Amino acid sequence: MDANRAKYRYLIIYTLVILITTLGGIYILRSLITEHYFGAYPFIPIYFFVLGGIHFCLFDLYNKSTQQKKLLFYM
Repeated sequence: MDANRAKYRYLIIYTLVILITTLGGIYILRSLITEHYFGAYPFIPIYFFVLGGIHFCLFDLYNKSTQQKKLLFYM
């Protein structure tokens, strides 16, 4: 599997996971524990989706620009 195909596959899986957990969270909060639901809840998963996308893009740019070990990126 080439790198571009793996990237797109990762992004699709990441999007599906965020979407499923968002819909599941909304369902649980609205139907089971309605007193804890608040109107801005859908913005929380959107924030983490954008944050994860930015992290993925930065990690991809880092891999293209340097030949250092990937562990140093996280330190």
